[in-house]
Amino acid sequence: MKPVYFIFLFLLSMQVSACNQGNSQTVELDYNLIASDSLFKGIQDKIFNAFVSAMLQEDVQPVLDQEKKLTEALPQSPQIGPYWLAYNYFYKAIFFGEVEDYDNSEAAVLKGIEILEAKERKNAEDLALLAYMQSFSIQFVSGMKAGIISNRCKKNGLAAIDLDPENLRAHYVLGSIDYYTPAQYGGGKKAESYFKKAIELPDQRIANPYLPSWGKEDAYVLLIELLLEQDRKEEAVTLYKEGVAEFPDSYRLGEVAKLLI
Repeated sequence: MKPVYFIFLFLLSMQVSACNQGNSQTVELDYNLIASDSLFKGIQDKIFNAFVSAMLQEDVQPVLDQEKKLTEALPQSPQIGPYWLAYNYFYKAIFFGEVEDYDNSEAAVLKGIEILEAKERKNAEDLALLAYMQSFSIQFVSGMKAGIISNRCKKNGLAAIDLDPENLRAHYVLGSIDYYTPAQYGGGKKAESYFKKAIELPDQRIANPYLPSWGKEDAYVLLIELLLEQDRKEEAVTLYKEGVAEFPDSYRLGEVAKLLI
């Protein structure tokens, strides 16, 4: 069984993805805020960089600083504000998980989930991130409750695809959920198709530095791992070459390459 937590441990070592390639048409921007405030420009990288700084310093303060800025901007950014604040809480949860402070890790991810669940007009990006964070939270529960949360993850991921069938992150998240679900609980049947679809799609439809672009590199990595688990090495090698051509500086793909020797 693959521990759910390890879906996310790669984030410390992954390369920062540029936030300047297209996005789902379902996302509405807070144009007045964007015109007057640069906080949200390149925000995906800013949050990731704060996380990396926190890890290097072994101190969560850089993440808390970003959290403060996003919280203060929330009243003026009712559409994109909750998404990025929740995303920051996600990284806060990952930080605490890395330092084995699991109580604070759980509290952080639950806060992020609460923020997204409270948003009245959820778009595909909101639902994809919500599903991703819910899947992270499964590690903190067991038994029937784990099954309930798992169903919520899938429901939100599918709702994201219903809103936007071409959303890369929705397909990636559903693939990762299926990939890490044990076979005895129905997992492993759809991950390949979800990952392949994610890889086919653009990071964003229209270049926009205010909106998310994560997911494709990780889809490559998990699909390669899945193919290797199924003894499909030639396909894995072909996919690796494709992935490294698109992400030549990817640490994770470099690590996967060691499995292909």
